[in-house]
Amino acid sequence: MESLFSAVVLIHVIVGSIGLASFWVPVFARKRKGLHTQAGKIFAYGMMATGATAAFAAMLTIADPLATHPDTSSQYEVRLRAVNGLMLLYLAAITFGSAFGGLRAVRLKGKYGGHRERADLAINVVGFALAAGVFVVGWKIGSTLMVGLSFIGLVGIPGNIRLLLWKPESPREWKYQHMSSMLGAGIAAHTAFLVFGAGRFVDSALSSNVLVWLAPTIIGVPTTFIWVRYYRRQEKRPVKSRAAPTSVEVHS
Repeated sequence: MESLFSAVVLIHVIVGSIGLASFWVPVFARKRKGLHTQAGKIFAYGMMATGATAAFAAMLTIADPLATHPDTSSQYEVRLRAVNGLMLLYLAAITFGSAFGGLRAVRLKGKYGGHRERADLAINVVGFALAAGVFVVGWKIGSTLMVGLSFIGLVGIPGNIRLLLWKPESPREWKYQHMSSMLGAGIAAHTAFLVFGAGRFVDSALSSNVLVWLAPTIIGVPTTFIWVRYYRRQEKRPVKSRAAPTSVEVHS
């Protein structure tokens, strides 16, 4: 079990690093086919692979926490299942769902919203159920971190489900959802990098610091909201028509 867990974690780190490294390229590249789309696909698929491997590692921890974490005392078995198991499974689902949703928005475009695809709905329903589970377990064991992170899914996912069930008013809704989803996956990637990077290279205590876990969300969510709102306002602005050419009198 320990060897399998270590192998999964190694793959997780590799694909996560690739995804994280490619995040900022599509953010700053011109929004058109070419660099933006190619780097965006690398990021999205990297995040989906990251979410899948993280989910596998989390399920192994839930199944046998002491085998996957042999250096941890048995008195922490319950907390390992809760934090390293359930909470990371939830975050993996959020990461995978965000990247998957970002790709789906681009592929469907005009058909996006109200399409009620089972895969889209299932991913969001599972994410919401895990968010609720994380909130309940976090409340029971007194984990502020679990309770705080659960609100990402509890607040954000119902909006995604509503969009999947009912057609949006704006024909460009796919664009806004693409932006929101990809930035959401980026927040997840930076959270993992900050938490585990800080814990490994700076101070191990930082890995359990609530502020370190929530910092990318605190910064990223308002930034995403402002950015999407800006583009929504741009869409509503009336297009200025070109002025009619002034007639010129010709005198003989």
